[in-house]
Amino acid sequence: RELGALDAQGAAAGTKPPLTVFDQKLEELNEFKERHGHLEVSSKGETRRLYDWLRRKRNAYAAGGRDGSTTITLQETEALRELGALDAQGAAAGTKPPLTVFDQKLEELNEFKERHGHLEVSSKGETRRLYDWLRRKRNAYAAGGRDGSTTITL
Repeated sequence: RELGALDAQGAAAGTKPPLTVFDQKLEELNEFKERHGHLEVSSKGETRRLYDWLRRKRNAYAAGGRDGSTTITLQETEALRELGALDAQGAAAGTKPPLTVFDQKLEELNEFKERHGHLEVSSKGETRRLYDWLRRKRNAYAAGGRDGSTTITL
């Protein structure tokens, strides 16, 4: 409201809005790249905060846009890719993005099928967690994509 009133009077004309946290960090990352010729930010010393911020953004991208309290927008993704901080998959350029929980469980399920020749996972013993995950996914599928807190993309 106050800024609108100032704009109406022309008092805010020619002033730039303050940079967002993302824009500040992107600027810092760009300066790092210019100084060092790469984007392998150290997790130690004076670059620790920049490292943490970039790691959280990469993790959020790998998790589909949100990881814990960190999110990444499409515009942020594009800006980080343009700088070279993300590859086409969103991971640190030249690295493989971490597997999502779904991909990890799917890999585990494929290994189970290769070993046993079927997908009848036991609810007992070492396969209990895989069984629970698969049961929740099957229930979500049967319910049209959502069952309780479990979803499945159809």
